[in-house]
Amino acid sequence: MTMPSIAEEGTDLSERLIQPVARDAVSHSRRHTNPVEYSIFAPLMLLSTALVVWFAFQTVQLVRERGELATITGNQETSVAEAAKVRQALDALASSTKRLADEGNANAQLIVQELQKRGVTINVEK
Repeated sequence: MTMPSIAEEGTDLSERLIQPVARDAVSHSRRHTNPVEYSIFAPLMLLSTALVVWFAFQTVQLVRERGELATITGNQETSVAEAAKVRQALDALASSTKRLADEGNANAQLIVQELQKRGVTINVEK
């Protein structure tokens, strides 16, 4: 008894595997299978989990941003307070200049006229 070579054996095996199956046998086996019923639980669970994770992520991000905004606001309070002091000093200087202009000082009148040309109004405090 001689052993067939691997090449001969492979072609013989492949020919047997590639041979078509009778059409009636395939359609017959498909007709009698029960339709598969899928549960809606898995997709809904996946969707609800994704939604909860998304809301948790957004909440964490918003809390972080709120903290950062509070920090920035705290850092700006000193700058705003200093700007208010400078504004009060400039208002006092402008009102003093206006009073001098009203008393007849020529230089003060020139300054007030230039400020009025530029749209700056001076409120004299009494």
